[in-house]
Amino acid sequence: ERVHSAQPDEGSWSAMCIDDAGRIIVSPQYGPLLRMTLPEESGGEVRVEQLHPTLGRAHGLLVVDGALYANVADRRDRDGGLWRLQDLDGDDQYETVERLAAYNGGSEHGPHGLALGPDGKLWIINGNMTALPDNLSAASPHRNWAEDIVVERTWDPRGHAVNLMAPGGVLLRTDLDASEFELMAAGMRNPYDIAFNADGEVFTYDADMEWDIGTPWYRTPRLLHLVSGGEYGWRSGSAKWPIDSPDSSPSVRELDAGSPTGVASGHTSNFPEPWRSRMYLADWAYGRVLAADLVPDGASYTAEVHDFLLGRPFNVTDLAFAPGGDLFLTIGGRGSQAGLYRVRWVGSDDAETTSAPIADNAAAIARAERRRIEAAHVNPDAVDADGQLEALGHDDEAIRYAGRIGLEHRLESGDVEWFEDALDLPAESGGWEVAIAAMRSGDASQAMMAFDRVEEMADEDDTPRGRRYLARVLFLMVARHGPLDPPTRDRVIEFLADRYPTGEFSSDRHLVEVLIALDAPFVAEATMPLVEQASNQEEAIHYLHALRLQEDGWTPELTDRAIAALLQAQPYAGGASLKGFVDVTTRGVLQQLGPEAVERFTDRLTAGRSLPGEGVARPFVRSWTVDEIDPHLSRVYASRNFERGRGLYESLQCAACHTFGDVGVAYGPDLSSVGNRFSPRDLLLAMIEPKRDLSDQYAAVEATLDDGEVVVGLPAREDSEVLVLAPDPRTGKLGIEVRRSRIVKRTETTTMPASLLDTCTIDEVLDLIAYMVAAGDSNDPAFQTPP
Repeated sequence: ERVHSAQPDEGSWSAMCIDDAGRIIVSPQYGPLLRMTLPEESGGEVRVEQLHPTLGRAHGLLVVDGALYANVADRRDRDGGLWRLQDLDGDDQYETVERLAAYNGGSEHGPHGLALGPDGKLWIINGNMTALPDNLSAASPHRNWAEDIVVERTWDPRGHAVNLMAPGGVLLRTDLDASEFELMAAGMRNPYDIAFNADGEVFTYDADMEWDIGTPWYRTPRLLHLVSGGEYGWRSGSAKWPIDSPDSSPSVRELDAGSPTGVASGHTSNFPEPWRSRMYLADWAYGRVLAADLVPDGASYTAEVHDFLLGRPFNVTDLAFAPGGDLFLTIGGRGSQAGLYRVRWVGSDDAETTSAPIADNAAAIARAERRRIEAAHVNPDAVDADGQLEALGHDDEAIRYAGRIGLEHRLESGDVEWFEDALDLPAESGGWEVAIAAMRSGDASQAMMAFDRVEEMADEDDTPRGRRYLARVLFLMVARHGPLDPPTRDRVIEFLADRYPTGEFSSDRHLVEVLIALDAPFVAEATMPLVEQASNQEEAIHYLHALRLQEDGWTPELTDRAIAALLQAQPYAGGASLKGFVDVTTRGVLQQLGPEAVERFTDRLTAGRSLPGEGVARPFVRSWTVDEIDPHLSRVYASRNFERGRGLYESLQCAACHTFGDVGVAYGPDLSSVGNRFSPRDLLLAMIEPKRDLSDQYAAVEATLDDGEVVVGLPAREDSEVLVLAPDPRTGKLGIEVRRSRIVKRTETTTMPASLLDTCTIDEVLDLIAYMVAAGDSNDPAFQTPP
């Protein structure tokens, strides 16, 4: 049921929590904190009050012992960081306001969710554009992070997260006064919220980078179990770790496309089983809440995920269970209509629906063992080296991981008495884990000792798993201990000469980069068959992307084959950045092949790479305002004209900048599911007042140059000397490079024209909105005539 719709002065809500009295506290994305007191009787009025005149923009809220904590997404020199509001005089107002920690993070990838852990401490999740707090413990469970790349990465060609380095999105823990922070886990992209389940384990719903779709480094949204010292492998651009990297923590479940926001555990609800044991995940983009059945899998979990709530629009930003057990949800964000909803259980206590899951005693024992080993991540004396080595041979992957992290900390501290004996562990019972620890945390001599053992383990464990470990260990050796001295380099090349390729992408994706970093003479000849026999475009792109840096070994025959492969790659389809990645890869390979190859490639490239046309000029109707069209929006839902709506979408050239299903250019936001997150009025506002609520992800730059010329486009790349803009695709230009010294004025803007609808009649406007809300479905009720 909808409890309250935000009024014009109440903002568009990005976060919520519930206080001990059951009142709802929300933060607008831009605006001060609000508190809502619900009526005692159904149908009564919700009382809304402002809690602070300026403090807001929080993406995480939590009430603990009467104190309100707010994780504010803003610049450090303004309000960015962790705040605490307290009512010390008992007047039910937060008169004491203090910033406990200041850190940068003003974007939608900034400071995010808060949760009170079973340990009584404050747990915080922050996105990948958030700086670490100053008072970070050097003895944190997660440390010793690195980019771990062996060949030069390609940054996102549209400029997203350029120059952002590890640790990425982070999980922090601190006391209630924030006197010191511990970095518990890292390597996420943009996790928005966290929740603990009944077992006391913490989970998040991490976001994908949808612009990467179609590339080998694309990662779907992921349900993650965040363990002590966990590393989840997000890196910027093409440097993201494969999700099956042996030194990375696995996901609980890889999920389909979405825009993750709130997370809540049903164990605090009054819902019957199986709903009480489920984890709830909010998806802002597709207007839904998912329910995840967490299935114990040793010391961690797998999951089955179901649709729980679906709406249009239903752009959920946060959710939480109230003290009485009801689920409350907020919608809003990016200027859209905000609202508060409640989900109540009104059924009977049917035995079939209320039976609790059977307790998994083996899983509980495994979790306890993992936590025992993890204790050494904070207190080195909690588990001795023998206990950690024993964990490396455990059947449970999460326990092996916990043991390895503890041993890495020992190596960092200089405690190495156990190391030589550890190298004798069988490959499948800890040997590979010791080798990874040596490469990640050991010195050069320990890395070489591990490599001696690796040469033996390669024969000892020549299984797909063993080859995957072998490839990653050598990758880490080059990444963390390179450049290798000539004898070692030659030794690694000789060792791999008869082993590469393995025929398995999970290992060859690492080995090709290792061999290119070492300039192996045979890598081009050995890799071109992998390009040609790739089972999908992702594999082909990966090998070509690596070969763009290979200088030697290009025979005339291999050159012909490489040109053919590059031509085949040109029409690859995917996210907004795919074309840019393919362009960088193509230029890099051609540079290695030489000028003649460039000319041959250009001659053979299909000449008609069509750009969106200018369209047919439409006559001016009137300069529409939101207020003029708003009274007619109720007519969007029935008796609309599908063909006219589709025709308007095409003639107004919406596909020139937006994808809609499998049509269009991903320059601006994807409109495929826009009806699930925005109401007709929100869409109308976006079309008539496009500058009103700009996402930082799609904010364009308008630069006025010293000669009066004005250039506009999305910022794709910027350094101390040059700003590169990606212009509207309709211009036919791939990029505009501007010397920063020539810019006399720079403002944030949008490339979307404000007069888009001025050639439309009122009915055409309504047909266009109906077409978009219905996701192009001609069978939608909007295109039916009521009886």
